[in-house]
Amino acid sequence: MRHPPSDTAMAGTPRKSLLLWTLDMDDYPASIRLNRIKPEGGDPVWVFSRHTVQNIPRLYTRYGPGRLETMLPDVLTENTVVDLALWELIGLPVLIALAIYVARLVWLLTGWIAERVPSQLARQIFRSVRGPACVGVSTLFVMVVEAKIFSFSAELTTVLVPTAWLGLIGAGLWFVVNCVEVILDHLTQVEETDLTLKEEVHKRTTATRISAARRVFVVAVVLVGGGIFLSQTNVFQNLGLTLLGTAGAVTLVLGFAARSILSNIMSSLQIALNGSAKIGDRIVFNDALCHVERIHFTYVQLRDWDGTRLVVPVTEFVSTPFKNWTMQEPEMLRIVKIKLSHTADVDALRDAFDKVIDALDEKYVGNRDDVCVRVAGQDVLGKDVWFLVPCADPNTSWEAACDAREGIMAEIHKLAEKEGVDYFPQATAAEAS
Repeated sequence: MRHPPSDTAMAGTPRKSLLLWTLDMDDYPASIRLNRIKPEGGDPVWVFSRHTVQNIPRLYTRYGPGRLETMLPDVLTENTVVDLALWELIGLPVLIALAIYVARLVWLLTGWIAERVPSQLARQIFRSVRGPACVGVSTLFVMVVEAKIFSFSAELTTVLVPTAWLGLIGAGLWFVVNCVEVILDHLTQVEETDLTLKEEVHKRTTATRISAARRVFVVAVVLVGGGIFLSQTNVFQNLGLTLLGTAGAVTLVLGFAARSILSNIMSSLQIALNGSAKIGDRIVFNDALCHVERIHFTYVQLRDWDGTRLVVPVTEFVSTPFKNWTMQEPEMLRIVKIKLSHTADVDALRDAFDKVIDALDEKYVGNRDDVCVRVAGQDVLGKDVWFLVPCADPNTSWEAACDAREGIMAEIHKLAEKEGVDYFPQATAAEAS
């Protein structure tokens, strides 16, 4: 009867073969496997498999003492209390220091090249890839030195090799992401455009879609990088039953920890797809008048009218109702509400309001047919007069309403002095409250 390999879910099931570890060779991976045999007339015992024993010379050549270790005195090759040779305790910090020095040289070299290339795009690319170039070259240096000069023991190699692969793959993906972002910025050049202007509707949409495409690209790069890392290292294969036995618990822990991040990422993509808010739109969020400045993975960055930034988690931004002044039609009406006395002449106010609209900057004013004055309510203190200000652009409507309110107040004071009556209610603070 053929027994399945040891890395299948057979905890507690008797087996005749156990896979202990897998080591990389030049042409194929070598497995370290124990087989259970029963000699004639004896009890069953565990022995190393025939293929494992046959691979010992090649494994010794690949993982045995390196050229440097064979040249060292015996005192440096003796094990210490941490089960590592003394030369390894000295060589590992030296290797890390050399890797940092190599990274520093790469940083200076890429910066020197960036200052001397004639193309602006090339300069931006060189500046953006300084970080990944440093990480990639220094990691590659560690891998080459470890393979050719410092042949560390299995305790260090088991950690060092996967870490080096992770750094090398991460640096490559980081390099690709930075290059793509610089190229996209160069092609769109939305950073140099005031997206709040009403004529920049197309660029607002383009900037929002590019932002969403970047997030999708980064997620795809992370997934691809994780797949490459798993395919290039045999750590998970070597964990065997331990990993399989805890896979469910690990999945639950990771899913619980990442649920907020994944929810924010999906919500940010939702904003870009449904167009509820685009970069450059003017919105009212929680009574704050803001421009949408950035839509990131996990938060939306809003710029308040006074220049301060409001950072809102994407899930909260999606779930909270807000007013989008820029959505659909660019023109809008702003209402200036003023409480006036019962004796205020509404017809005179209409003539005065026409003067105020004429005095406003033409770029602020929309359809003049929408200019009107309405008495929207009254109480014992006076009447509520609404002045409807047609605004051509939602992004400048707040400024237009402020200028209109200033002009209306000035005209009311002029009418009050001319007619000799009180246009504003005469009430105490207690009555007004």
